[in-house]
Amino acid sequence: MSISEEQYKITISMAYRYAQLIAGMDLSGAITACNLAETLGPILDPTLYKENGPKMSEDLAILYALLECKNHLPQEFLAQCREKS
Repeated sequence: MSISEEQYKITISMAYRYAQLIAGMDLSGAITACNLAETLGPILDPTLYKENGPKMSEDLAILYALLECKNHLPQEFLAQCREKS
């Protein structure tokens, strides 16, 4: 299935915006914090962990997927994003 030129331009524009957002995220830090919360949560606050624990697996999956995406962004693009921030 082919997309129109207009759809293509919109998709590329959105992809660049998302890539810029991902480039600025501290995904490794967020993964570390989430892993720490998963490890210590049951000990420090079992009730809160019981409520939020299942969602942490989904959070981690999303963070790892974004990190994988970030790792595939061109280094030149990442450098440009760092300069702008």
